[in-house]
Amino acid sequence: MKQRENAFIDHMVAAAAMIVYFALVVLFLPSSEYGRALGTGVVTFAVVFFVARKFGSRIRSGFSVMAVGFGATAVLWMPTFPAMGGGSDRAATIGFFGVQAAVLLWAALWWQGPGEEQSHISLRSALRYGLLVALGFSAVAAIPILLILLSGDSWALFLVFPAYFVGFLSAAILFWALQGIDNLAVGRYLIGVLGGICVYGAMGPAVAIFDHRAFDLRENFILALVAGGFVGPALALNAYDIPKARLAKRSRAKV
Repeated sequence: MKQRENAFIDHMVAAAAMIVYFALVVLFLPSSEYGRALGTGVVTFAVVFFVARKFGSRIRSGFSVMAVGFGATAVLWMPTFPAMGGGSDRAATIGFFGVQAAVLLWAALWWQGPGEEQSHISLRSALRYGLLVALGFSAVAAIPILLILLSGDSWALFLVFPAYFVGFLSAAILFWALQGIDNLAVGRYLIGVLGGICVYGAMGPAVAIFDHRAFDLRENFILALVAGGFVGPALALNAYDIPKARLAKRSRAKV
C-alpha cells in the first residue's frame, strides 16, 4: 500500500512538472516558438512515458536517468543555444526545466521504491560517509593535479581538495536532513540535484582562483545547478542504497 501511495505522489509531481513546462512556454515565449517548444515537449514526454512503461522493468541501472537527461537535452535544450539558432535566456531556462521534467517523469515511472520502511542514519554516520567519498575523490585527483602542478601551473589548484571536502560534507548533511523523503523517486531526485549543487558549487571558487578571474556567484550557481541536474539524480537513484544500509546498521549497533 505504501508503495502505491509513493508511486501516486511521484506520478503527480512528474505530471505537474510537465504542465508547468507547457505553461512556461505559453506564458513566456513568443508564439513563433510554440511549435518547437510545445511540439518537442509532447514528443519527448511521450517517448519517455512509452519507453518507461514498455522497457522500464528490464532496466536496472540508475544511470538510465542520465541517459534520459542527455536525450531530452538534445531535443529540448540544445535548440535554444545560439549556435543552434536560439539565444533567448528565457527559452534556455524553460528548455532546461523541460529536461528536468523529462528526468522526473522517467524516475517516477521507472524507479521502484523500497518495500519496507528504511532506518534513518545518524548525522555522524552521514558525515563519515561524506568524508570517505571526499577522500576517495581527492586520491583519484591527486596524480593528475600533481602532474599539472609540475608543468608549472598555479598552486591554487590545490584548492580543489578542500572544495571536495566542503562539497561532499555539505551533501552528506543535506542527505541526512532529507532522508525522510528518499522513499520517493522525486525525493531522491531532489536530494541528487541539491547534493550535486553542493559539490559542484564548492568547486567554483577553486576554479575561479586557478583561472585568475573574479568569482561570479550567479554564474557559479547556474553551472552547479546544471551539473547537479544532470549528474545528481542518477547517482541518488543508483548509488546510495548500499552505503545507507551499511551506515544504518552501524548506527543501530551503536545504540
